[in-house]
Amino acid sequence: MEITPASGGCGADVRGVDLNALSDDEVEAIADAQAAHGVVFFRDQRLTPDGQLAAAGPDLQQQVAGLRGVHSSRHVFGQQGYYATEGDERYANAEQATQDAVHPMVIRHPRSGKPALYVNPAFTVGIEGWAPAEAGELLATLYDIAKRPEHTCRFQWHVGSVAFWDNRATWHYALNDYPTERRLMHRVTVEGTELAAYSAQ
Repeated sequence: MEITPASGGCGADVRGVDLNALSDDEVEAIADAQAAHGVVFFRDQRLTPDGQLAAAGPDLQQQVAGLRGVHSSRHVFGQQGYYATEGDERYANAEQATQDAVHPMVIRHPRSGKPALYVNPAFTVGIEGWAPAEAGELLATLYDIAKRPEHTCRFQWHVGSVAFWDNRATWHYALNDYPTERRLMHRVTVEGTELAAYSAQ
């Protein structure tokens, strides 16, 4: 890798590196160069959208790994929440929706041992210690990545269908694609275990 300061008051050209296959040492050297020169430039790169995300990943992943998300159901099920203000009588215990919870934003899946992003757009309302606007920006970025087509699947319901999803590592999003029709479903939740933060060590 060759790092050459630009001719102006800031900036540097970085040559001899492929952003599709960065080593840990190269990532550190690029980070040092950016800190020293403010901006770094790369030539002759061939990045797909996935490659671009991967190249920007070693910083986003590290940033998210140590954070804790704030979760709440007040805005949905609470006395001032969506269902209460809509007058929906199916939810008659709004006074009990008063607890907030704080969880690691990246957990270690208790069975697979893999890291899993533990936030969701319905109930994650912030990040511990962050201003609301900054938390909202980061969470929106994570949600956009999670919703990319390559990270999703769609299940077609039929009579007798059963779906069993893992709330620790997947989202369920119900599409209202059956207007004027009734759908009868029975749901049961299997008790889980306490979740631990993921650590790369």
